[in-house]
Amino acid sequence: MEVFISFMNGLGIMALATGSYALVQRRRWPRYIRHLLLGLVFGIGAAFVMFNTVEVAPGVIVDSRNLFVAFSGAFLGPIGAAASLLVACGTRLMIGGSGAMIGVGSMVIAAFIGLLWNPSSLKAVALKWWRFPVMGLSISLALVVVFLLPAAQRNAALELAVPAQVLFNVIGALIFGAMIERERSLTREQRDLLREVLTDPLTGALNRRGLVTRYREAAALNDDRGAAILVLDLDHFKAVNDRHGHDVGDKILKAVVEQTRLALRSKDSVARLGGEEFAVLLPGATRIDALRVAERVRMRIGEIVLVDCPELVVTASVGVVTFGQVFPELEPAIAIADSALYTAKDRGRNRVEFADFPFLADGI
Repeated sequence: MEVFISFMNGLGIMALATGSYALVQRRRWPRYIRHLLLGLVFGIGAAFVMFNTVEVAPGVIVDSRNLFVAFSGAFLGPIGAAASLLVACGTRLMIGGSGAMIGVGSMVIAAFIGLLWNPSSLKAVALKWWRFPVMGLSISLALVVVFLLPAAQRNAALELAVPAQVLFNVIGALIFGAMIERERSLTREQRDLLREVLTDPLTGALNRRGLVTRYREAAALNDDRGAAILVLDLDHFKAVNDRHGHDVGDKILKAVVEQTRLALRSKDSVARLGGEEFAVLLPGATRIDALRVAERVRMRIGEIVLVDCPELVVTASVGVVTFGQVFPELEPAIAIADSALYTAKDRGRNRVEFADFPFLADGI
């Protein structure tokens, strides 16, 4: 009866951990932040089940902690596994008992087993249900530490706890895995839908709506250095379409986005405003930063070579505007950068021009 109660309590905590998994994974936080937070959640789950255990001998407790630790390794990678182990091992040492260090060793083995699963089949888009019971069996290998116990405790564990624990690991892994996989699928579908709504289907760049979303996120960061917007337009693109056809034009647009991304920092974003016009958002950028990035973008675009038309030369004119901590509305900012773009066009094309944003311009 105690084993059954422990099993049901463990499932309840798994359900709570799964809910937390769903909430955190749907956030647009950096992956390492999400994995760190969820690793701590899984570690707390392991800690909770350790206070609802089956004691088979004085100081020797058996529960479902290894599932939480192993799943953190399998689904959250090294960062999640480390965070989970930190909480779970600290809790086990705090509880104490003659088997404390052995319990810690068991969790370390379980985390390692989970990490072995992480880069393989658990990264598949859709997981087969039978992989989770197999994972539960492999997690049970961590019970090998039972043989390090004194004879009396070892015999009690082998006779009563280990068979029940193996069964719990298999069934628990199946249920826990099904819950996690359901949330992974829902999160993946949500991200795919969001990607479709916020990106340009041809180039994979953000669309205008995506740029607005990213702009609001950048404004919320309140960076002291402010931000910058580049607006770039391909020179003589209509003539390229008329002479070489829209298929070649589409290839150029895709290549422009690829080359632009190579010139950007990891936190920058490129968006297609329409036709051959693009915008680049540079959070945390001064005027010097923005002009440097704009020049890199211009040069990268000039390196485009199409196999179909190796003689074709692609160039772009770029307008730049910067502003301080107080972010203006996006459309006026784009309009100012657009005016700088037209100045670049008037001065011969294939160049970068800068325009001050009224009252908000950043100093060099």
